[in-house]
Amino acid sequence: MASATLLLAATLLVGPPVQKPVVTPAQPESGEPAIAPARVDSQPAADPAVDPGTEPVAEPAEAPDAAPIAEPATDPEPAANELPSWQSDPVQPPAEGPHGPADTPVVDEWGDPIAVPVDRGPPKGGGFYAAAGGLLGIMITRQWVTALTCDDVYCGFRGFVDRGLSVGVMGLAGGGGWFDGRRAAWKANRDGTPAKSLTGRRAAGWTMFALGLGGLIADTVLYNICYDQALGPYTQRDGFSYTCSPVASVVVLDVSTLFGAVGMGLGMSAEGQLRHRKKYELSVAPWGGRGQAGLSLGGRF
Repeated sequence: MASATLLLAATLLVGPPVQKPVVTPAQPESGEPAIAPARVDSQPAADPAVDPGTEPVAEPAEAPDAAPIAEPATDPEPAANELPSWQSDPVQPPAEGPHGPADTPVVDEWGDPIAVPVDRGPPKGGGFYAAAGGLLGIMITRQWVTALTCDDVYCGFRGFVDRGLSVGVMGLAGGGGWFDGRRAAWKANRDGTPAKSLTGRRAAGWTMFALGLGGLIADTVLYNICYDQALGPYTQRDGFSYTCSPVASVVVLDVSTLFGAVGMGLGMSAEGQLRHRKKYELSVAPWGGRGQAGLSLGGRF
C-alpha cells in the first residue's frame, strides 16, 4: 500500500509524461516547413520514411498530353514574280491538256471558277441554207396551187413573182456559203491544217451559178416574147388562138433556180474561205508614202 501511495504522489507532483514526437525526414526538428529532396534523373530517389501514424498523401495524377492545337491556315507569301491572292484578276499558269490551256479551270480569290470565254469561231451558214430551202418550197407550192386554180400557171402575172422568189433562193444560198467559207478558214487555222486548193470548188460553183442565172434570164425572155408576140418555143397555136406553154416555163425556172442556188453556195464558200484565210497568213507588200517607201507585213499575229 505504501508503494502505491508513493507512486501516486510522485505522479501528481511530476505530471503526466510528455510524449516526444517522432521526427521524419519530411519534417525536421527545427520546425521549418519540410522541403522535398531534389530529384536527379541519374540517381533513383529514395522513398522517404513514412510515419505509421500519418497517412500518405497521394500525388495528383499527371494529365495525358493534350492533342496539339492546329494553327489557323494562312495564305502563303506570294513570290516576287507573282501577284497577291487578293487581286481582282487572278493569273493562273496554263497547263497543257488534250485540248490546250482551256482544260485548266481558272478561279478567283474566293476559289470560285471564272467563266473563260471560248472562241467558237464564225457562225455556220446552216440557217441561210434552211431559209433558201424553205423559200424554194414556197415557190414550188405556189406553182402547184395556181396550176389547179387558174388557166395560166402564173395567173396572168407572167411569172414575175416566181422569178423574184428564185433570186431570193440564190441569194440565201450564197449567204450560207459565205459563212461556211469563213468558218472553214477559221477551223483550218485552229487545227493547223495546210491550206487546200480552192480552184476546183470555185470553178464548179461559178459555172453552175452561170448556168442557173442564164436559164432564169432565158425563161423570162422567152415567156414574154410568147406572151406579147406569139413567138418562141413557148408558143402553142390552136387555130387563130395561141397559148404559152406553162409547163416548159415552170420546168426551166425551177431547174435554173436549183442550179443557181447550188452554184452560188459553192462559189461564195470558196471566196469566203479564200478571203478570210489571208487574215491568218502573214503577207509582205510594198508600201510607200510621201518621202517614204518600204514593205508592210500584214496578217494575224
